[in-house]
Amino acid sequence: MIAPFSSAKIGIYHCHAGLIEATIPLMDNHIIIGYLMFGQISDCQHPYQLKELLQTCLDNYKLSSIKNPANGIPLKTKDQIHAAAKIMEACTLYALFHETIALRRHNFTNNLHEFLLEHLSEPLDAETIANRLGISRSKLYLSCDKYLNIGIAEYVRNLRIEKAQTLLKTTDKTITEISTMVGLNDYNYFCKVFKKVTRITPSKFRKGSDYSVHS
Repeated sequence: MIAPFSSAKIGIYHCHAGLIEATIPLMDNHIIIGYLMFGQISDCQHPYQLKELLQTCLDNYKLSSIKNPANGIPLKTKDQIHAAAKIMEACTLYALFHETIALRRHNFTNNLHEFLLEHLSEPLDAETIANRLGISRSKLYLSCDKYLNIGIAEYVRNLRIEKAQTLLKTTDKTITEISTMVGLNDYNYFCKVFKKVTRITPSKFRKGSDYSVHS
């Protein structure tokens, strides 16, 4: 039977032995996906009451040989038990919130990264990217700031230069061809951006220098 101090989300019960058990549901999109539980405590006001309660239970199950059944069982008020359950509920919500944020970050960054890599050779303005991801332009800006700590234009630029670095290292394509492949069609502009990001020209980079993108 649910005790009168239970709430809609938290269930606080007396088990068959009269001890307290509390359950806190783990919710995901209004669906219960699991529970956190604590128990083996009592709301009896005095130790002798707990001892009598447990002894009655033991007698019913013919386990009267167990000595001192109340040893180690803490006594707490109903308010204390409910407060402990609320603290556990708050911790659960905090953990689920962070898991949700992590999942959103993962989904956004993965979807953005995959789309951009497939379309680096094309014009990529914020409006185009937002439309292809199915979000508004303002949402794109906010998500980049929140999850990437960088603006979308700078993120695209860095991906283009990273791709150019890979092509310079692994292919014999000309710098002009590579600049076109990464969406920076003007040779001089490509060289300017490449040097700004890597602090070296594309030709020197190809000769063997190993520079990384600086955000």
